[in-house]
Amino acid sequence: MRRLITTLIALSFIAILYVLLKPVDDQRTQTVQIESVVTKINKGRMGDYIIELEDKTGMFFISKANIKDVSLDSLVNKLSGQRVSISFIKPNILSRFGPMINKKQVTKLTVGGQTVFSTI
Repeated sequence: MRRLITTLIALSFIAILYVLLKPVDDQRTQTVQIESVVTKINKGRMGDYIIELEDKTGMFFISKANIKDVSLDSLVNKLSGQRVSISFIKPNILSRFGPMINKKQVTKLTVGGQTVFSTI
C-alpha cells in the first residue's frame, strides 16, 4: 500500500511539472492582437524590453532571447507616442497563479502597417 501511494505521488509530481514546464506554442492561433498607443519603452531587470501602453493594463515584453536584431534606441524612436498593433501569446490558465499574471510576451509589433518586430 505504501509503495502504491509513493508511486501515485511521484506520477502526480511528474504530471504537474510537465504541465508547468511545457513549451508555449508560438503560433498564430495562440496569439491575441490589440491596438494602443505606446507610452513608455525601457529595458527590464532581466534584459527584456518592456512596452507600456496607454489604455492597457499589464506589461508587454519582448523576450531578451528575441532582441538580437532590435535595439532599444530604435524601438524608442519608432514607437514612442505611436499607435501600434501588438500580438502577444495568450496566457495559459496556470499563468494566473504565478509571477506572470500581468506580463504578456510580444510576438509581433506593427506600426503604420510596417512590422517592427516579429517572432512569427
